[in-house]
Amino acid sequence: MAIPQVPDDVSKLDLAAVRAGYLKLANRDMRRLRKDALSRPDPYSAAEYRQLHDLERIWRDLPSEDHPLFLGHLRTAVAELTVFDRVLDRLWGTPSLASDTHRPVNNAEFAIIKSAVDVVDSVAAQVASGSCDQLIAEIFLLGGDSAAGFLKFVKENYFSVIQSLRRLLDETMKTTGSAAERRGFMIDPGLPANMPTLATGSGPGCFIRVRPAAMEGDRVTLAASLAHEGSHTVAGPGHTIDFLYKNSGAHYRLIAPLAVRNAANYEQLTSSSLQKEPSPEAYTPDPVGLAVDLIRTKVTRAWVQAGDLRKFRHEITPTAREKQIALNEGVPQARLDETDNKVMRRRQLATMLNALLAQVGQELADALFVDLYDGLSHHMDTIFKKKITLSTDRGLQVVVDGRPLGDPLPAWPNTLEDLVRHIVARLAEWQVVDGRISDAVPQVGFIDTIRRFEEVEFGDLLALYSTSLGRKYQRVNKPAVGPL
Repeated sequence: MAIPQVPDDVSKLDLAAVRAGYLKLANRDMRRLRKDALSRPDPYSAAEYRQLHDLERIWRDLPSEDHPLFLGHLRTAVAELTVFDRVLDRLWGTPSLASDTHRPVNNAEFAIIKSAVDVVDSVAAQVASGSCDQLIAEIFLLGGDSAAGFLKFVKENYFSVIQSLRRLLDETMKTTGSAAERRGFMIDPGLPANMPTLATGSGPGCFIRVRPAAMEGDRVTLAASLAHEGSHTVAGPGHTIDFLYKNSGAHYRLIAPLAVRNAANYEQLTSSSLQKEPSPEAYTPDPVGLAVDLIRTKVTRAWVQAGDLRKFRHEITPTAREKQIALNEGVPQARLDETDNKVMRRRQLATMLNALLAQVGQELADALFVDLYDGLSHHMDTIFKKKITLSTDRGLQVVVDGRPLGDPLPAWPNTLEDLVRHIVARLAEWQVVDGRISDAVPQVGFIDTIRRFEEVEFGDLLALYSTSLGRKYQRVNKPAVGPL
């Protein structure tokens, strides 16, 4: 997560945007260093404090972009900050997935993956036989007149999952062994500990990476994870996305239209078909729980989209002539439309981050996208691992693991969306203070408008989910809020 070097040639870049981008990242890193200086058990030496103060002065005195010495001062400031790279690397911990670390599978690894796919195949047989119908109804929250249609969808989709996993096995056997290949199954030691497998794409051309440690555990866990990722790779209208993950337990509460398109529900179906699973905890809607459920969904979608768009470095749509050439070469129109849509979404997010390639260059744009992605990764840890509550003693105060965040509200917001917006803003401000992100505004805006960055179908499903939770928010009892 080191700050990038200033390019040699900046003649085509917007220097005002370049200056703003570097200042954002530098201020983030200096906040982190200051916090470290105050909290570490072995205090900074006088020389280290002087070095930190000099660093802050250099960035504080950075001249405007139209000053003749601007670039020289900027390069000096970046060089001074990189002196602290080792300290910052220690503070940031495990780096985000910024580079490819995958390799081909060996024979022993292929055998383990194949045995896990065989386990998924055994579940597919149970699903097809009808013996899992009641379990499906419970996991996917099926009921009413639409239950039969959704049950049929899940059963057909699970069959598509095993077909896709089998196809990936076949493609793995056909690989040449080159690390540059992206097909079938691959081994990736760079995947985080909480990510045993990771799919990229759907339909032809998709692939799944497997973390080595995932193959050392039991086959049920690996099979369930492959069912999750395999549901992402299904071609056509059945492919899933991640509205909510299994570890939150909130996937049990997704309404059926979302549940049948949520990968964690297929993961749950797989594990529950193979072993006794704890029953879902009894749930009574309350305003905090409803807000946390919606935040988890929005942040999950923002995290996924940010991870996808940061690696898609295209912000100009192909010309009509380039599209026609692609069509003549057999590229489907749907693929071209998908690319146009992705270019538009990348440009929208880059504009929010002040990270347009044409204005700031690739290295700085990449750093600003990684800043967003890593901030959202921290959000994911917070919303799934920490306890978020609202104190009502003196105003409505956001509290995370007993730590009050930001200024309280005088009363409950009128809508659930307004409450979610307030909590997300307090979480983002906390990240800024801790030096985890450079700026709260883009992150909050991205999460708030995440529907704009989804496929139309999934954006509509998000709206449906938000509306359904919003109705519950209007009905539930809310504790009295004490005066500020």
